[in-house]
Formats: sequence, structure tokens, C-alpha cells
Amino acid sequence: NTLLIRKSASYIIMMRLFSFCVAFLAFVPKIGAYDVLSLNSRTFDEQTSGKTVFIKFFAPWCAFCKRLAPDWEKLAEEWDGNEVGLVAEVDCSSKLGKIFCEYMDIKSFPTLMYGHPNSMEEYEGGRTYQELSEFAKENLVPQCTPTDLDRCDAVTRELIEQYLAKSKQELMAMVKVEEAKLKEAKEKYDAELDALQAKYEEAAKARDEAIEAVRKGGIHLMKAVVKTKVTPPTITAKKVTTEEL
Repeated sequence: NTLLIRKSASYIIMMRLFSFCVAFLAFVPKIGAYDVLSLNSRTFDEQTSGKTVFIKFFAPWCAFCKRLAPDWEKLAEEWDGNEVGLVAEVDCSSKLGKIFCEYMDIKSFPTLMYGHPNSMEEYEGGRTYQELSEFAKENLVPQCTPTDLDRCDAVTRELIEQYLAKSKQELMAMVKVEEAKLKEAKEKYDAELDALQAKYEEAAKARDEAIEAVRKGGIHLMKAVVKTKVTPPTITAKKVTTEEL
């Protein structure tokens, strides 16, 4: 009985120690992980002012986001302190992050965006560290903007100056027209895609019906009967000569 009590006590102590270790490790930060700058609706403008950005919009529960995290941390560390480029992220599950992600119309995770903070474009390239790093080196450069015309080529500068000469109402009306064109193009694409899908389904149905009709027509029985009608090979008796005897 004494031995049993000692074993039980040792087991309880070991289980408590194990639980403590698990709880402790849960609060220990990942060794070597870089703390990527986190942005939200309050901090975005201040933190990105004067920068060309590369931003990851993510949710902690997203499996693809977790897979991307180590390479994104490495990339962010590579650009830490750069005078022009900034690699950061927005947690769309946080209160202020969610507000900003809704404002940016983020639909899926992770979504990567780059460019001038006020006119970012969606990144659609590869997601490996090498691909991200090469893209960042080519694109996180000084941007031509309405507030920094010296970085613009002659054609772009002239176009911006034309826009600057217009009122806000005129520009908003122009933007509305262009957005309508984008919407129309997307709707046309979706309609054509739906039509192709319907055509594919129709063709697949016709194929399946034709296959089923052939099967019901007795093709297997035909093949079985063909096998019974195969003429066996004729064996010709060899003539034995006197010499062979």
C-alpha cells in the first residue's frame, strides 16, 4: 500500500510539472522571431508616411497566414529601418485592425498589398521568401505621387497636374466612371465564365449519357461473345522422315 501511495504521489507531481511546462511554453515568445510592425486604422497614416509599403493583411486562425508568417518576418526584418520601404502587417481580427481591413475591402487571408499608402495595389506574385524579397527590392522604391512630383516622369507629371487643376467633385465623378468600367468588366467576365461552366456541364452530361447508352446496349456481352468465336491456332503435324527414324 505504501509503494502504491508513493507511485500515485509521484505520478501527480509529474503531471503537475508537465502542465506547468506546457503553460509556460505557451507564454514564451518564439525564439528568433522578428516582431513585425503591426498597423491598424489609428496608426497606419503615421507609420507609413513617406514610405513605399508592402503590407500583409491576415487573421491568426488562417492556416495559409501561419505558413507565410516565418518568411514575412524574415522579409520585415530585412527592411527594418529602411528609409524608403516598409514591410508591415495588419491583424484583421483585432478591433482596430478589423475596421481598417473592412475599409480596405479585404476579402481573403492573407492578402498582400504594396505601393503608396494611399493607393496600394494587390500583390499577386509568389509567396516564397525569395520571391517576396526580389519583388520588394524592385518595388519598394521612391514613388511618384501628387505630393512628390520630382519623382515622376514627364508624362505622369503632366497627367497629375491636369488632375490637380480639377475640383474634388470633378475628380470623384471621373473616379466613379472608371470604377463603373471596372465593375462592368468584372461582371462581363463572370457572366462569360458562368456560360462556359454551363456549356461544360451540358457537354459532360451528354458524354455521360452516351457512355451509359453504349453500356446498356450490350457492348460487354458483345466482347464476351467475340472471345468465344476466336479460332484456336491450328497445329500442323510434323512429317517424320526416314533419316529421323
